[in-house]
Amino acid sequence: MLDNIDLVVLKITNRCNLNCQYCYEHEGKRPLGQDMSQKLFRKTVDLILMTTKKHSVNLLFHGGEPTLLSLDWFRDSVNYVHKKAEVIGKKISFSIQTNLIDISDDKLDFFLKERFSIGGSLDNPEWLDNSFRPK
Repeated sequence: MLDNIDLVVLKITNRCNLNCQYCYEHEGKRPLGQDMSQKLFRKTVDLILMTTKKHSVNLLFHGGEPTLLSLDWFRDSVNYVHKKAEVIGKKISFSIQTNLIDISDDKLDFFLKERFSIGGSLDNPEWLDNSFRPK
């Protein structure tokens, strides 16, 4: 079943920097504030890369707000993936879905250097969205 995977959406955190009332993260049973450990990330990458028959795989970092994780977390993760992919002959690309609210220049530079595709969420007009956000 995993042999045809070419896109993996990795929910690396359920933390966010907005706290919107309409967000699906608040509907779940797990407590807010959890980040994916490097151990779980690596186990997931190992499983996917060793199982899929696809030559190219895209890893999409998602959340919550994934840019809340440290730059070191992303560096460690991407370096691990590059090393693993080289050994087994896979081509890996990276994507990230973010609200773009507080992304640091250092993280943005890293994402661009690593050729991440960056998806930014766009909300409704401020007058409508802010009616659901805390003041």
